[in-house]
Amino acid sequence: RSLHCDYEEAIRALTHAEDTLIGVYGESHIEVARIEDAKGKCFLMQGHSDKAMEYHHKALKKKIDVLGPINSSVLSTRMNVAAAHRVRQELDEAATVYREVLNVQKLSLQREIHPHKRKQLTDDIGLTMRMLREVQREKNRSLDSMGSIIEEKKEHWEADWGAEDGRDEFQSQAETFSNYDCF
Repeated sequence: RSLHCDYEEAIRALTHAEDTLIGVYGESHIEVARIEDAKGKCFLMQGHSDKAMEYHHKALKKKIDVLGPINSSVLSTRMNVAAAHRVRQELDEAATVYREVLNVQKLSLQREIHPHKRKQLTDDIGLTMRMLREVQREKNRSLDSMGSIIEEKKEHWEADWGAEDGRDEFQSQAETFSNYDCF
């Protein structure tokens, strides 16, 4: 058995549970939102990031409507949205969502007085900060990679045309061609 098959089975089971809950409680029930979020995770694990994003957003809207924007279940779904953005290499969007979650977590920590909940929030903040650092590292690697490509192209240019002479020759050719009306 492959892991892919296990996710297919999970999605089938979640879909069955979702249909049952919708039939009993209606489309906007919080448990329907939790199932949609779980289905989103399964789709993401299968590599279907578009489908994952669709289900996470459906779940997020329902959770916010029922629980409000700062509920821990809402924040969990926001983290899932950020993870889907990461998989899609939408790193700026992922970072934005992680920052939004982090701001809510910090605000919640300031208001919370129960020691157990404060500990959980502190742990959650640590996880969110780690995810944000990882996204920043991915962005930096991407920029480094782009810089390497540019440097490589520059080296090829200089090897083919010469460091300065080739550019001067190319510039004079460009100026000559620009004198013609067709350019």
